[in-house]
This record gives sequence, structure tokens and C-alpha cells, in this order.
Amino acid sequence: MPPQPIFSINLRRLIITLALLSAALTLVNSLYASYRVQRQLLIDNTLEANRVYATKLANSTDVFLIAARQQLAYSAALLADQLENKQMLQSEVRRLQFQTNSFNSVAIVDGQGWILAVSPDLFAGKQKMAKTPGAIEALAKQQPLISQPYISLAGNLVVFISHPIVDQAGHYFGYVGGTLYLKKKSILNDLLGEQYYHDGSYLYVVDQNRRLLYHPDPARVGQIVHGNPVVEAVIRGENGKKRLINSKGVSMLAGYANVPSAHWGIVAQKRDRRNIGSPQQPDVGHAAEHGAVGDFRFNHCVVAGTFDFTSSAAVG
Repeated sequence: MPPQPIFSINLRRLIITLALLSAALTLVNSLYASYRVQRQLLIDNTLEANRVYATKLANSTDVFLIAARQQLAYSAALLADQLENKQMLQSEVRRLQFQTNSFNSVAIVDGQGWILAVSPDLFAGKQKMAKTPGAIEALAKQQPLISQPYISLAGNLVVFISHPIVDQAGHYFGYVGGTLYLKKKSILNDLLGEQYYHDGSYLYVVDQNRRLLYHPDPARVGQIVHGNPVVEAVIRGENGKKRLINSKGVSMLAGYANVPSAHWGIVAQKRDRRNIGSPQQPDVGHAAEHGAVGDFRFNHCVVAGTFDFTSSAAVG
């Protein structure tokens, strides 16, 4: 009787086992490839949604700033031969303040820097000089101006928008202008704050000097952003989208757009981590949907603030 082998090879079983292993490996490979494709699709969609949303907000902000400058330009044309009419001056600053809500405070300043009218009236009829950086810059440049953000004498981060008052012969008589506070409660903060998601999505706004004008964390407003490629791109006037590591070492998916009239940049970004594709992630169209709402609301008014032109004004 021939000896029996210790291990008996069943050819049919071997073939079936190899076939099952091959099928399993093919399935695993297909699932992994599908996962990579789906994840990349989610990343691409998120990047594009953030780019579209940032562009919508940037366009709306630009429209608002241009409209605000046009309001001031119209007033400046009316005021050229009315600077001695105190009642008319006070009526005009109140109209600018309350008619559209574009400004929470407005002032008319003469060519020497004396405030002729202001709303709200902080000085109770007393004559004061405009001494803040924005006011001084407006007098020096004598042209339509959206100032760089600066810290006012009252300690507030502000932007100043102004338009010169000139007659038909081109003689300069001063300017009409308003301030926009960036760190206090405003329509800008309310609008952008609504777009903060618990999954790590948020917006921020920078000026051309990389200073944060808006951030979900109010403590960061006014800080300078260093080493961020998206910020570097947007202050060069570029629009686009990018995957990057932020200043906290977190991978982010960012869309960005420039605001031409003010040389600001708006960045919408979302964490690129395990939350991509998780149940908490908002629909990729969510940002675009909010962008449409923001587009409508922004056209009415972006920011509001309290007037701060003099060192003696008890503001903020």
C-alpha cells in the first residue's frame, strides 16, 4: 500500500480559494480607488464652492463700497456752495447716516480740518478738528479715498471713506466722509458670522497689508497674517482656490477673491481632515446658497460704526 501524503492538495479547492482571493483583492482595490476618487471629488467641490462663495461676497462688498462712495460724491457736489449753511450741512449728514444705513456716522470737514457737521452730533455744537489718520489722509490727498484700516484714538479698528468737496473751478473746500468700524458689532460681522459652520468652515477678510479685518475669533481682528500663500495671492489681486496648511498647522481647503475698490481679500475655507464627507459636512452647494443670500443683503449695507475723528471725542 503506497504511503499517503501528509498534505493532500485538492486542486478544485485551490482554484476556488485563489479565485476568491483574487476577487477579494479586486474588490478592495476597487473600493479604495472609489474612495480616493470620491474624496478628491469632495475636495474639488468644496474648493470650488468656497471659491464661488468668496467671489460672491467680494463682488457684493465691492458693490457696497462703490455705492457708498457714490453717495458721498453726490453729497459733495451738493455741498460745494452750501458750506456756510449750517442747517443744510447738518441735514445732509443725517440723511447720509439714516437714508441707506450705509454709514452709522458721517461728517463734513472743511479744508483746514475743522468739522462743520457730524451725525451723530457728539460735540454739542462745539467746533472740533479732525485729527485721526483717516481724516488727515483725506485732507492730504484731496481725492476719493477708502483709507487703510487704522486704530482710532479711541482704540477702535476703523476704515474711513471720503470724497472731496470741490467747486466747478476745481477749488478744494474739504470733504464729506464716514467711518466703518471693523471690530464692533456691524452688519458685516453679522453677515459673515452666520457663515461659520461647526465643522471648521469659516471666513476671514484681510487688507492689502495682510491685516485681518474680519475673523470668527474677534481677538484676531487687527492681527497681521504671515506665511499664508492664499493671503499672499489675494493681496496681489488674484482670485482662485487652494489647498494649504494654515498658521495653526491645519490643512484647509480655501477659496479666495479680491475686493478691487478697497484692495481687500475675502477667504472662505474649510478643514481638510476626516470631516470631509462626514455626516456633519454641509452640502457642497451650501456655501453658494448662502452666497446668494449674502449677495442680496450686502448690496444694502456691509458695515456700520460710530464716528471717531477727534482726540477729544468720547467714542468707543
